[in-house]
Amino acid sequence: MKFSEAIAPAKVILSGEHFVVHGARALAGAINLYLKTRIEESDKDIIRSNGKIIRADYVLEKVKKITGAKNVKILVRSAVPKSAGLGSSASFHVATIIAAFKLKGTNPSREEIFEESMELERKVHKNPSGIDVWAVLNGGVFIFKKGEKNYSVNSKVKKILLIDSGQRRSTGALVSKVGYMKENEPEKFSELVEIADSISLSMKNALELGDVEKVKGLFRINQSLLELIDVSTPKIARILKKLQEYGISAKITGAGGGGYLIGLPIKKVDGLKTKEVKLGVRGAYDINFTHLNN
Repeated sequence: MKFSEAIAPAKVILSGEHFVVHGARALAGAINLYLKTRIEESDKDIIRSNGKIIRADYVLEKVKKITGAKNVKILVRSAVPKSAGLGSSASFHVATIIAAFKLKGTNPSREEIFEESMELERKVHKNPSGIDVWAVLNGGVFIFKKGEKNYSVNSKVKKILLIDSGQRRSTGALVSKVGYMKENEPEKFSELVEIADSISLSMKNALELGDVEKVKGLFRINQSLLELIDVSTPKIARILKKLQEYGISAKITGAGGGGYLIGLPIKKVDGLKTKEVKLGVRGAYDINFTHLNN
């Protein structure tokens, strides 16, 4: 049976989440958690993710349009947690688009893959900036600004601590919430966008120098901005306070409202670290930035 496969990584946002949608620079990196998509021509349409059937008709229609197949089976194996701020939908969409073009036997540009993947992202998220798709498609650490050319960052920080808050949320709802604040408090929001932009520029310099203490301080400032736009939670505040007692500075990565946190420095702390993929609220593990390309 004719089939094709593609792999895409997860991502973390190091600075500028939410504000990147509104014109600020942001820093992000692809990480070594992966999703694999396999596409087969079939006698009926089906998507199965980690053994469970899921509904995503918009994905089926896109794949059939690219491949020309009458029906397709899409099989997904993923270690990327959903609704957690790690770009699970972008990983799925990018891997699926790449696999679809492979099945067709064509070799599209990365710009074409990006645009096709963004079309799928817009079906899920209300107003995506494109940073998630860019991260999982291109890999590495980079500085991103919507609508402009994006640049790789030669980060001397190679690992980061990934912490599960134990809460899950809707990215679209949180993006809309922030958009509502922009409409009702435009001057205040504009100032926050400028601050977020400057944090990202400082973060780029700190990563290139390997200045972990500077990155830690920028994490705390970025987290304060996210609290000002009300995308943090009391539970996250408690986790962050506990991590600070361990000497670890952390922040939300992604839309907030729960999901994962990222922190520095990497430390072995009793009761904190675990090698399990599914983490408890106080669980954490080291992840590496990756440059995976299909």
